[in-house]
Amino acid sequence: MDPNAPAIHLKSVQDVQIQNEAELLNCKYFFPNVTTLTLENGFSNRYQSIAINLNRVLPLIHLTKLILDCRYLSLTNLIELLRFAPNIHTIKFNSLPRYKTDSKSI
Repeated sequence: MDPNAPAIHLKSVQDVQIQNEAELLNCKYFFPNVTTLTLENGFSNRYQSIAINLNRVLPLIHLTKLILDCRYLSLTNLIELLRFAPNIHTIKFNSLPRYKTDSKSI
């Protein structure tokens, strides 16, 4: 996707489900009224700023519910995501993330 191209705004959408990193990076839509975000199993545990990429697609500040259906999201990315989404009051783990036991990963 051309970063200079205007995004298509979908104002009626409140729940977004993102299946993988490629889908997030290639998304040409912007969802200004999303309150629930589901991240599927296609996310890796590599450190890559998921919050910055998500904020390009939806305003993280509006999120109130986060559903994690991914086993490999890094703890660093989860913490960063929660920092950018301070209004989240519900987090649902559909599968438990597999974090390294090394405390340096935090």
